[in-house]
Amino acid sequence: MSRFRIAVALSFALVILAALFGRPHHPHFVWDYVPAFYALLGYAGCWLLVVGAKTLAQHWVERKEGYYDE
Repeated sequence: MSRFRIAVALSFALVILAALFGRPHHPHFVWDYVPAFYALLGYAGCWLLVVGAKTLAQHWVERKEGYYDE
């Protein structure tokens, strides 16, 4: 595993741990009661953006082998 992936995993774990011990004083919404909701939402959103961009790039940007030879 690369150092970057280890650093990302550790920082994500630290954010989750920090969210478990620190809760908002006056939650306004139902999801404010869920520990680490915003960390998980950010992680899921980032993951969806990366997977979506890779999928779109595969379908729209990539060309077949030999495309420029013709």
